[in-house]
Amino acid sequence: LGTGVAALALATRVADVRITGVELQPALCAIARENVRLNGFEEKITVVEGDVMASAQLRERGLKQESFAHVMANPPYHSQAASRASDNSAVATAYVAGADVLEKWARCLAAMAAPRASLTLIHRAQETGRVLDALSRRFGQLTLYPLFPRAGAPASRILVQGIKGSRAPLRMLPGMVLHEPGGRYTAQAERILRDGEALRLLPDD
Repeated sequence: LGTGVAALALATRVADVRITGVELQPALCAIARENVRLNGFEEKITVVEGDVMASAQLRERGLKQESFAHVMANPPYHSQAASRASDNSAVATAYVAGADVLEKWARCLAAMAAPRASLTLIHRAQETGRVLDALSRRFGQLTLYPLFPRAGAPASRILVQGIKGSRAPLRMLPGMVLHEPGGRYTAQAERILRDGEALRLLPDD
């Protein structure tokens, strides 16, 4: 969950949504809960302190398996081998991935998702192969949407959506350029980030 920004964006865009966010770090949980309160979303967003890799703990804290219509995640994405050590333990926990972290996250997301529920995940574009390997055994109709920092640059991030239990084939969409040459957001990115426009990737969305 982090500080709850994605949950707040979803709550703003979807009128009747009910969101449960899971965050491992107590300090970030406190920030997320305060963000929820300040934005008036206490009735829509519940913040749970817990470890997504500890299924028994999640059950104890009220999260039922196969009960969510949509699951979304931003897993830690910097490998331990490629990352410089951070003096900030919160930063290290949030962004540095240990061995098999994608597999563990995919297992949790699939366990929480109801049959035919949808998934959204963001990761580094260069890790697309590992992301697909972790997700494809549990989700189908996987749809890739690359995010480009600017026109002509390689993708820096990849959005992945899919359906639990689907056997539909992989799809690659054109993606989105985030910034103009001067650094401002492109018109499309502005509509999504500032105005809450939906980014529809799956065919039945």
